[in-house]
Amino acid sequence: MIYKLHSLNNDFLISDQILEPLSQNSKVLCERKTGFGADGLICYKLSEKSDKQAIIHAYLNNFDGSSASFSGNGFSCLAKLIFLLNEDLDTLVIHCNKYTFNVRKSSSSTVLTLNHYQNINEKYSNSTIHEKNTCFHIDVGNEHAIIFDSRPSKYVESHFESLENYPNSINVDFVEIMDASTIALDVIERGCGRTQACSSAALASTIVGHENGLLKLPVRVQQKGGNCIVSKNKNNYEITLNPVLIGKVEYEFKQ
Repeated sequence: MIYKLHSLNNDFLISDQILEPLSQNSKVLCERKTGFGADGLICYKLSEKSDKQAIIHAYLNNFDGSSASFSGNGFSCLAKLIFLLNEDLDTLVIHCNKYTFNVRKSSSSTVLTLNHYQNINEKYSNSTIHEKNTCFHIDVGNEHAIIFDSRPSKYVESHFESLENYPNSINVDFVEIMDASTIALDVIERGCGRTQACSSAALASTIVGHENGLLKLPVRVQQKGGNCIVSKNKNNYEITLNPVLIGKVEYEFKQ
């Protein structure tokens, strides 16, 4: 069985069967004309369940088959599905590669907590983007290059496609500050291209903006796919999303 959900029009196929090889199958399933169509595929295992919490091991692949460690919309959709299938659960701990994320249920919403992030400006200090733009780099489970108040030019966009600058590619976030607590976001997502919405980008841009004195929390993030709120509890940043179950299908691969 495979389920399809979306968050901010960012859609995902989710299965509790670990498909092998995952990268090849994700390309087949996510293809919009010949497959079921999605921005990514998430396979998961529910490894432990006690009281109102479960521990999940997730495997995430982008539309193009590349592996990823984090998707805010994707993990929000995964949490929504698990909460629907297990009404006794209130919280999840999601492990993906070396990262861990916490998600809690809040009425129809999911609240995802970012437990860790890292400034990686030094890693890309030689990037030629700094010649014409102020660019921040941060790892929130996936890497983002963030540019404030700069219109996407052909130079800027092509720069991030350079393997010399970014050998493993990177998510690119163009941020327009509307006011101290509102931003508009345009994202070129690694492995997917320009996207309707990217919640890891919403987190990354808000963190950089807040910690550089440009934004005040909570921050309303506007994207083509919809809006979300990034805030902070006592210790960690959080994002509130409202995933929607689209449907479910049974499937088999045809040779």
